[in-house]
This record gives sequence, C-alpha cells and structure tokens, in this order.
Amino acid sequence: MKYSQQFLTYWLAPLKDFLLRGASPHQLSMAIAAGLVIGVFPILGTTTLFCTAVALAFRWNLAAVQLANYSIYPLQFLLLIPFIKTGEYLFGIKPLSYSLEEVTAMMGEAPLRTLAEIGEALLVAALTWALLALPVFYLLHLLLKRLLMKMSISNKTEEVSEQ
Repeated sequence: MKYSQQFLTYWLAPLKDFLLRGASPHQLSMAIAAGLVIGVFPILGTTTLFCTAVALAFRWNLAAVQLANYSIYPLQFLLLIPFIKTGEYLFGIKPLSYSLEEVTAMMGEAPLRTLAEIGEALLVAALTWALLALPVFYLLHLLLKRLLMKMSISNKTEEVSEQ
C-alpha cells in the first residue's frame, strides 16, 4: 500500500467520519462558519473559549468549530491592525502609535494611560469585528452549506456506483 493511500485510509478517513458524525450539511456549515468568524476575533487568546461556548450553546459539532478556529488562526494576526484602524476611524478615537519604541516610552512614562489606550484600541477593534461578524457568518454559512451539500451528493453517488 502506498504511503498516500495509507495516510488517507488510517488518518483522514477516521477524521472525516469524526467531523461528519451526526451532522447535516446545514449544521456542519453553521459550525465551520462560526469557527472561522470567531477565529478572527481581535482579542488574542479568547477564541478557543469563545468557540467552545458558542458550540455548546447551539449544540454544534465542537470539533468542527475548533478545527475551523485553529485553521484561521494566522489570519487573526493579519486582521488585528485593520480591525483597530477601522475601529479608530468608525468610532473617532485618537490613533494609537504602533512603534515598539513609542509604546515602550509611553509605558515608562504613564503605564496605566498606555494600557487604557491599548484597551480602547482593542475595544474598538472588537466592536468593528462585531459589526462584520453576522453578515460574514451568514455568507460563509451559505457558501459552505452549498459546498457540503454538493460533497454529500457526490459521496452518495460514489457509494451507489461502488455497490
């Protein structure tokens, strides 16, 4: 048996079965969309708990939600500054200086004020995310549902042709 076939047989097939177990395309698309949207939440270190709470509250596949969350993780860093900049613009707050030297100097002079400014920047970033989260979630859900339904139909066709 080739290594690629062995990998598919012993690793990917059980993972796929685990993720799809008892989930309709609708439920699975909701779970994946939630994981992707929550995964870019701009406050670092909160997405795993946030995803877990949402998955448990809506009874979605926790593994699918977390897999989507972890897969989008690099994008969370890339979107942090755009969320902050957009929030500063939308909510009219003073732009935060991002150079390491300036933040270090500010921390030395007035640490509480600096932390408050950083907190304010993260708050407007989270509010910007909240404004975008629902429409993006809905679009992702629609796209993923269509994709999963097509995959489901093609898998059933393959199973029938094999019998």
